[in-house]
Amino acid sequence: MRHLPRTKFRSMPWKNGGGETIEIYSYPEAADLTQFEWRISMARVTQAGPFSHFPFTDRLLAVLEGEGLVLTVGDAPPHVLTPQSPALAFAGDVSTTATLCDGPITDLNVMVRRGVWKARLTAHWIESLSTVTDLSDQTVLVLHQGQLTYQTEQGACQLLEGDALLLGHAPDAPRVIPAERSLIWRVDLQRV
Repeated sequence: MRHLPRTKFRSMPWKNGGGETIEIYSYPEAADLTQFEWRISMARVTQAGPFSHFPFTDRLLAVLEGEGLVLTVGDAPPHVLTPQSPALAFAGDVSTTATLCDGPITDLNVMVRRGVWKARLTAHWIESLSTVTDLSDQTVLVLHQGQLTYQTEQGACQLLEGDALLLGHAPDAPRVIPAERSLIWRVDLQRV
């Protein structure tokens, strides 16, 4: 396991220059926006506008905070995303525009190189000791609310709000121990 503290996340401008992204992790680590195989980031969206164009990329987007976001992807009907909505999957190379429902939002964004990786993004409330099962080729936990300890037989790691944890295949059943009711977003990444 690898702890990814929020204090080490990298801030960078959006590809289209319309805002700023906080990059949680990009694989491979030295890859730029044209070379990554997968990437997890957060962004504060403060105004309506187009999304950046990412060729050969599939995206997942979830709203973490704020009233919501309306996404129009290509010719499809608009999708309303709120913090209660499941993540929306869409192609990164299709024209996409966003409109705010009522004020700024913060989103969580997962991008994968199409044909190389597949991804799933799900929210989980943790209220008591839990076991993390069914790990993918890469699994990333992003702690959105609360505080918890992640424990394996090899050691333990404490996550504070905003931190992330990169997991590989663990030889034993990893456990998550919340200090309080905690909300994590789980990113499962599977090689195609």
